[in-house]
Amino acid sequence: MLAAKSAGDCRAGDLTPARILRDALPGFIDELESSGLPNTLVHGDLHPGNWRPDGTRRLIVTGLTALSARPVTDIERLRDWLPEDKKDVAIEAWSSDWQKQVSGGRSLRALEPMTVIAPLSRGGSAGRAPGSFRSSRPCRFARA
Repeated sequence: MLAAKSAGDCRAGDLTPARILRDALPGFIDELESSGLPNTLVHGDLHPGNWRPDGTRRLIVTGLTALSARPVTDIERLRDWLPEDKKDVAIEAWSSDWQKQVSGGRSLRALEPMTVIAPLSRGGSAGRAPGSFRSSRPCRFARA
């Protein structure tokens, strides 16, 4: 796995980390595709700030972030927001559910390459705290 570098770790004009990522990215994509997980509708920014409990159920809220992607997109994003003692439980539950849905699927195999791919697609939203972004656009709701 590649070690992540922050912008402050790179000297101006040093493209070595970008070139390493460029060269390694096809392998990460191949590994993700070999997991057998299909593209499906995913939330795209799943974290505790995007669901609302009412005592008996949870509503997942999206501010127009839903997209067609592999379901590992959501668990990869969610685990960054979970306490350490909850991460393995959430990943195991997610993986178990997808193993039942996809015959021959290897859902956990998709998680490692997604840790490299997902931050590239999040761009400027990575690390944003729940509730720090407010949109004037209407939200859509779906039952969890």
